[in-house]
Amino acid sequence: MSDTLEDSKVSSNFLKPSLYTLHNLWYFKDQTGEEVGPFRYRSEAESNLEKFLTHLEDQLSRSSKNLQK
Repeated sequence: MSDTLEDSKVSSNFLKPSLYTLHNLWYFKDQTGEEVGPFRYRSEAESNLEKFLTHLEDQLSRSSKNLQK
């Protein structure tokens, strides 16, 4: 398999991290640019990416609630 870069998606002014393969393993980068992975399967990388994004959304939600108090 060749190295590929999947499309990023823009949502609410937030650039969703891209999934990509390198040497038949899947990765994504976090908000600081750190590589997360390797994952053997794309589905595993997607699942971990979704967990990561949910965690970030929860942090943002808690931060905005604290600012409103």
